[in-house]
Amino acid sequence: MLADWCKHLIVVDALLLHEAKPATFTAQNNARRLLLGQKLNSLKKAPTESIEEFVARAKELATNLEAIGHKPEDSKVSLSLLAGLPKEYSVLVTILGTLQDGDQDGTPCPQWWPE
Repeated sequence: MLADWCKHLIVVDALLLHEAKPATFTAQNNARRLLLGQKLNSLKKAPTESIEEFVARAKELATNLEAIGHKPEDSKVSLSLLAGLPKEYSVLVTILGTLQDGDQDGTPCPQWWPE
């Protein structure tokens, strides 16, 4: 009788563990999404970093967000890149920021990186 009770307890524990895993995964996924989103939103070009490295860092964050099922819009990534550029890029930021709103003739805005 004790053996049956132990088997029952093991089955109940296994079921509870199985039910807890999705909740744990969801919590970890949400935490990762929040962290990556914050990093993307606060992205700043380091003084010693090249533009290529800066864009690669943004692309990596976007790719990581996509990997967990939360692909950021291209415009959000582009705006994060523009916002993270230092003052010496202000003319470029103004021009690209204007293009980001879309051309009046309906042509798409330029992409930051090729697919």
